[in-house]
Amino acid sequence: MDEFTIKLFLLDEFTLQIAGFGLIVLGAVLGAVFLTVKRSFRRVHYLWWIATATIVFSLSQIGWLTVGIAAEVGMMTPMVILLIISSLMFGMAVYYCSAARAININGSPRMAWLAFVPLANLWLLLKAPQEEQGVMGVSGGPKVSKLSNTILILGALFLVLMSRYIDAQTAKADLVGGERLTTFLQLRKRTYG
Repeated sequence: MDEFTIKLFLLDEFTLQIAGFGLIVLGAVLGAVFLTVKRSFRRVHYLWWIATATIVFSLSQIGWLTVGIAAEVGMMTPMVILLIISSLMFGMAVYYCSAARAININGSPRMAWLAFVPLANLWLLLKAPQEEQGVMGVSGGPKVSKLSNTILILGALFLVLMSRYIDAQTAKADLVGGERLTTFLQLRKRTYG
């Protein structure tokens, strides 16, 4: 199993990014198969939950920096498996949030896949819910004040900015580890320059 992990580390950056996005999409597919979404998220709640899932995912990706330490103690493969599972869980979380938002918009989670399409995902964020479209009639839920919506939106934007900052710092950081990691990095540098 360590051979697979070593080969994973030897892949070029672009391939790793594509594989990571593929794991997230696979997580969303698993979410669509195994999760039953009955909740409905308003725009602000959707933004907040997506931002929360994003920062939790960004924090989990810091684990890639510690794979060297895990390799030194013989736990590299379990660590990589946990990091892969975190990508799958992020995909499931995005699916769940998007399905709940789609239910709020048109009563069905069918449009949840739009969360993974650039620019089309704005439909989930900007489209008015059914009760504002006149489809469901008068909403029975409590009204949230504009002030609390503003606070939630600013909080969500702060979380998104923090996740981007964490991602940027993680990308610049050096991996932590010992001899095995140094050997991997030298081999990778020889392979890809």
